Amino acid sequence: MYYKRMFTLFVLGLTLLLQPGLGQDSGSNKKKWFPQYDFNAAQFKNPSREFSPFARWWWPGNDVTKEELQREVNLFADNAFGGLEIQPLNLFVPVSTPEAQARVLSWDTPGFYENVRTVMDEARERGIIIDMTDGSGWPPGGAHLSPEDGFLNLLFASQDIKGGKEIQIPVPLIGSRTGLQPYFGNPLRAVFNDSYEFAVDRHYSYDFISYFRKKRGYDITPWLPEHIYITGQFYLRNLLYLVTELI
Repeated sequence: MYYKRMFTLFVLGLTLLLQPGLGQDSGSNKKKWFPQYDFNAAQFKNPSREFSPFARWWWPGNDVTKEELQREVNLFADNAFGGLEIQPLNLFVPVSTPEAQARVLSWDTPGFYENVRTVMDEARERGIIIDMTDGSGWPPGGAHLSPEDGFLNLLFASQDIKGGKEIQIPVPLIGSRTGLQPYFGNPLRAVFNDSYEFAVDRHYSYDFISYFRKKRGYDITPWLPEHIYITGQFYLRNLLYLVTELI
C-alpha cells in the first residue's frame, strides 16, 4: 500500500509537470528571479569600472615620492582596478637610518597631505576612487597626536550666571589643515576605521546635528540631556544607531 501510494503521487506529479504552461513562471517573475545575461567575451576581458576590484594600498608611512605615487595610481588604473585605500602604515616598517625613520613617521604633516593631494589629482584623472583610513596603523592614536587631531567628543558643562548682562563665549572656528576638501566625493569617497574600540565617551562630528535630523526626521538637540544622563532610552538608541552609520 505504501509503495502504491508513492507511485500514484509520483505519476500525478509527473502528469501535472507535463501540462502545457503549468509550472512556468510569468515573464515579470522570470526576469526577477532568473535574470538573463548574455556572455560577452570582450566585456568580460575589459569590464567597466563599476565591476572593478579595490586594493588596500599600504604606504611605508610618508616615506614616498610623488613620482612613485603617480606611477602606481596609473599602474592600478591600467590593470582595471577601480579604487584604492590609502593606509600610511608606520608599524614594522624596516628603516636603516634615522632620516628614513623620520620620513616614515611624518605621515600627519603638510608634506604628507601634499603627497595625498598628488594622488587625488592623478586618481581623479584616471577615474579611481580613493578611501583613507583615519590614521596610521590600527588603532589610530598616540602621544604624538595633539588634541585637535583626536576624535570629537560630545561633552557638557554648566555654569550659574546672573541675569541682566551680556555674556561672551568664544566659539572655536572650524578649519582644515589638510587641503582635501576639494576632493570630497571625487575621488575621495570615505575616511574610515573598520573597528569601534575608541576611547571616546560620545562620538561627535561637526555635522552631527544636521545629519541626525536628515536621517531620523527630528532634532536631537533638545534630547541631548537624556542621552547624557539616562541610558537605554529611545533617543539614546537612535543616537547610537546614527553613530554606527557615521563610523
